[in-house]
This record gives sequence, C-alpha cells and structure tokens, in this order.
Amino acid sequence: MAGATVLVTPDESEHLVRATSAEYYECVVRQGFDDFACASGNGLINETTVALVDPDSPLAGRARDDQTDEDGTTGVILIDPSDQSIVGSARVSIEGTDPLLDAQTMPGLVLGIGSPQALELGITPGSQRTLVITDFPSIASGTRDAIRSEIINRCGYAFITEHDTTSLRSYQARAIAMPTLTAIGAALIFAALAASTRHSQSRLRRTLGEFGADRPQLMRLFAPLGVTMGVGSALALLFGWFGAHPWIIAPSPEFGDTGWWWLIPLPLILAETAVLAWWNSRPEPEQDDTGR
Repeated sequence: MAGATVLVTPDESEHLVRATSAEYYECVVRQGFDDFACASGNGLINETTVALVDPDSPLAGRARDDQTDEDGTTGVILIDPSDQSIVGSARVSIEGTDPLLDAQTMPGLVLGIGSPQALELGITPGSQRTLVITDFPSIASGTRDAIRSEIINRCGYAFITEHDTTSLRSYQARAIAMPTLTAIGAALIFAALAASTRHSQSRLRRTLGEFGADRPQLMRLFAPLGVTMGVGSALALLFGWFGAHPWIIAPSPEFGDTGWWWLIPLPLILAETAVLAWWNSRPEPEQDDTGR
C-alpha cells in the first residue's frame, strides 16, 4: 500500500521523548523541568510526541510547522517521568515540515531509525507501532471495512482513528447548522421588527408623503432598525466565530477549526437589509374613502 507508513514509538522506559516549540524549549531548558507554565497559551501545541520511522520514509526528518524554528531546527527534550526534570535536550536539524504531522493524533517530529539526530539523543525504537494509511479515504468502502475488520481481529487492543469519524461529522454538522439557524432566526426577527415598525409609522409616513417626502427621506425612518440589525448581525457573527475557533475555550481541540461556516449569516442578513430598506423607502399607500 503506497500510502502506508509505520511509525515507531521511542523506548520511553527511562525517559519521555518530546518535541517542543522554540519558545517552550527555551523556557523548560532554562527551568530545568517540564513546566507547563511555559506554555504560550495562544492555541498552539507547545509539546508533542516524537516518532521513529524507516530512514527511507518521506516522513523521516520532518516536523510540525508550528514546532519548527526559523533556522530549520526543532527542540527535543528528554523528561524524567518521576519528577519531570529535563535529563537531555537538543535542537535537531530537520529536512522540513509536513502538513500530515499537523493532525492532532500525529507526532510533532519524526526521526529516522538510527539517524544522527536519534543517535545523538539516544532515542531507540520501542515496542509500540502506529500504522498510518494516508490514502485510506480513497480506498473503496468495502476494502476499508475489510481493513478495519482485519485490524480488530488481529489486534483487539488496537485503537483506530480515521479522518472522517462520526464525531467529526457531527462536529462539522453543528458548525454549519448553528450559524444557519442563527441566520434564519435573525432574518425572521428582523422581518417581524421591520413590519411592526412600518405599521407603527404608517400615519407618519402618510403625512410625510402628503408633504412631498421622497424615498431617501422615507428610508431615514428605517435607520434605527438598520442599526439594530447591524448590531444583531455582528453578535451572530461573533458567536459563530467562537464556535468555529474552539481552541479559544479549550486549547488543542480534537477537531480544530471548522473554517468559514460562521460567515453564513452575513450574506443572508445583508440581502434582507437591502430588501427591507427598499421596502421602507416606498411611500405609504393612500387611504380610501372609508379610512382604510
């Protein structure tokens, strides 16, 4: 399978092996222990695992983008699990970054087995293996089911993580549904407010029409409602933006940013504002002889 890569977890019987961002690396090395107070708190991942791979793998010597310094190095620290002290550290040179490693379940740094970087830090292969199938989404559905069954039958203790899980689909559906429902609700409320406002202003609008008020002047009566719609639209977009950026509330989210779905209310409300402004610029119909 061309898109399959086997990642090997380092032997961590004596110390933990972690890759870090440049800022976090400098802080913990200076402190002498793995101090989470060094975390930047900006939503980025400051510390990740390290994996080993066959030296000929395209992932060998690759790292996450946010853990790569400008000089093309990544910080690696060795942590004593008993007291969290730093027992070894180094800035290792890498071949470059790989977007595959930006996934939440992937290591932040991949070194070739027996590479100079691994030998320098004494990083040796452990017993745990992770099979990464990058072209799994393109495989036929029946074949994917067969692969899952084979993994479960042969390795009942294995943990399977896929690119398109039920949780992920539910997460993305909520990201679309919430701003959509917000847009529909806001549109209905604004339409009701516009109708109510125009009805309450009917006598005033009729009087202004008798004195020759033109459409731009009548539209000025819509201005207070337009301000209300603008504020409501801004709040809808703000809540949608928070929903699309969960790392603000919980750093290192499981699924990350959902994209630009939070902008769904904007075109609908802009279109409705234009229609309501045009409607409110129209003169009030004249009353008939019965006063209606």
